[in-house]
Amino acid sequence: SGDGAGRDYIADFNGAVRSGDTLVLTMPFYEGGNIEPYISNSNLIDDAVDQDIDHRDDVIKAAKLSLVHDILKGLQYMQESDRQCVHHDFRAMNLFMDGNGKVVTGDFGTISQGTRSPNVQDTPLSHSPEAARFLETGGNEPVTNRTDTFTGGRMALALFGRDILPSTFNAA
Repeated sequence: SGDGAGRDYIADFNGAVRSGDTLVLTMPFYEGGNIEPYISNSNLIDDAVDQDIDHRDDVIKAAKLSLVHDILKGLQYMQESDRQCVHHDFRAMNLFMDGNGKVVTGDFGTISQGTRSPNVQDTPLSHSPEAARFLETGGNEPVTNRTDTFTGGRMALALFGRDILPSTFNAA
């Protein structure tokens, strides 16, 4: 597995396969699949917790916080000063859950160091404002690792919904 606490939240690299001009990086199979279902429907976690359990709300929040923790640990590892990696496609479909429920960041097909390369292929809904500007300006706006940070925050908000916001934001 990993060589340090943050590295443990990054998918292992198994190897690479080349077919013509295409290079495919391979990683292990993760039993839990990607976490997109949990991000797009945070009620999946709620539904998985027994209705009759004591402190059910606390158990649900702890499960969601565990997901957010793992997402942020992988993100932190990529962004440490000696790496400065930009994933370029940091989203729930590229975050995978192992058999123990730990989330790892994977699918590094377009990773780079520093600022954005001109090959943007992620989903428009996952774009940070700076990534959207990059697309709109035809590549004249640099994209940094802040894009991945924005997406990590967006996933946390999706998991917790309005519960994560201060009560003043919940007023209708």
